[in-house]
Amino acid sequence: MTPPPGALPPYTVRESPRARRVTLRVSPRVGLEVVVPRGFDRAQVPAIVRDRAQWAARHLERIAALGWKPGTAPAPPPALPLRAVGREVALRTAHDPRKAPALRQPGPDTLLLAGDTGNDDACRALVRAWLKAQAREVFGPRLRALSSALGLPYCALRVRAQKTRWGSCSASGTISLNCTLLLLPPELADYVLYHELCHTRYLNHSPDYWKLLESLLPGARTLDAALDASAHVPIWLRL
Repeated sequence: MTPPPGALPPYTVRESPRARRVTLRVSPRVGLEVVVPRGFDRAQVPAIVRDRAQWAARHLERIAALGWKPGTAPAPPPALPLRAVGREVALRTAHDPRKAPALRQPGPDTLLLAGDTGNDDACRALVRAWLKAQAREVFGPRLRALSSALGLPYCALRVRAQKTRWGSCSASGTISLNCTLLLLPPELADYVLYHELCHTRYLNHSPDYWKLLESLLPGARTLDAALDASAHVPIWLRL
């Protein structure tokens, strides 16, 4: 909901010696936070927040839609269920606020988040980077094999961490896959690959597109309806 004209969303102000300018951040842990440089005139903050009120409202609504309220931030999941490859990787934490967040892999099926694990954004970025590398190893060969078998060539593969898409295909034939495909059951992860490869022929969801997809993967529409992030991706990774 967009705030009424002139209304300000709730916010907190934090002074940072590292800040060189005023920045607004929205997180499940603290809600809307205004980070200001040391010595900044705080009387200017309300006007800054007012200018960004609609932006802040959108992000606060996204957090609320995920079922979380400021101050009750979700913790990292205890494990990453890599369903696409039938593997589960434990995700352990070792909090040390004096050090920057870091991700280590002490064993083949164990990840360790160390350092300031309260820095959710940095920790998520580290886990997503690991997932991207793993997803490229898994889906790169699979996409090439399907492309050859189906006769649907593509230009290049990118693995990203999209917030709202499982994948996409550009007009030039570049396919982008979400790293969290690793968390989907194999049949759903495969469906996304089929889905994007068919976009190399039809850059739309026209009847011709669905006819092609169903001819290559019977039951495609049923699989499409089962693509629910909330059922497979931990909320901590979706923020």
